Amino acid sequence: MLFMLLVMSRAAYSQYLFRHIDIADGLSDNQIRCFVMHPDGRLIISSITSLNIYNGATFEYIYPDKTNRYAWNYNRFLKERYSYREYYDSQGRLWSKSPDYLRLFDLQNNRCIYNIDSVLHSFGIERKIKNIFIDKSKNYWFLTDDNTFSFYDISEKRLKTIENGNNPFVGQYGVPYEMAQYKNLHWTLDCLFKRLDALLGQWFRRIYPARRIFNRQNLGSKQFLQHYPDFGR
Repeated sequence: MLFMLLVMSRAAYSQYLFRHIDIADGLSDNQIRCFVMHPDGRLIISSITSLNIYNGATFEYIYPDKTNRYAWNYNRFLKERYSYREYYDSQGRLWSKSPDYLRLFDLQNNRCIYNIDSVLHSFGIERKIKNIFIDKSKNYWFLTDDNTFSFYDISEKRLKTIENGNNPFVGQYGVPYEMAQYKNLHWTLDCLFKRLDALLGQWFRRIYPARRIFNRQNLGSKQFLQHYPDFGR
């Protein structure tokens, strides 16, 4: 029995092949910020100089114009300044979030899209955004600079306001910081952001975060609202 288990374990282990990829293989540089898999199987690697598109054999590159980008006030704590996030939308585009700016890439034509303001206007977003999420159904969630949280349904092609920035909930618990999804339920971690040092910001994060669930079938109601003082410790 032990021999069989060892053989099975060794056989299972042999299924996984590891390969080291660096500049010698065509990577533009070794300062990697994040990477994601494209639905078609390509590996999208965001580095300090470019977006690397790897098909398993060769690289293609998109070099964004550093002087032409969408600057924003990304709602992140100072200690998490190097947090990067990327999302695919239903139009084959990659939204790339970084601490100081937002970038949009057209991965069908391998080019950078610079008119992000115009793209946001097509969704009905008129103000500057400071965060964006895209869920598994490819719907958009926007947080604008006045702390208004909105949802854009791609099937209805309609923008819905979840909460205005002057809502008492926002004043007490803060604005969406992260989002997770399970089936039709969307969880958000909300945090208050104080313009103080990072340590005090972390203290507020531990004391004030709340979790909410939005059901896509009825975005106007909240099925769950509770304050978790120990969450994030």
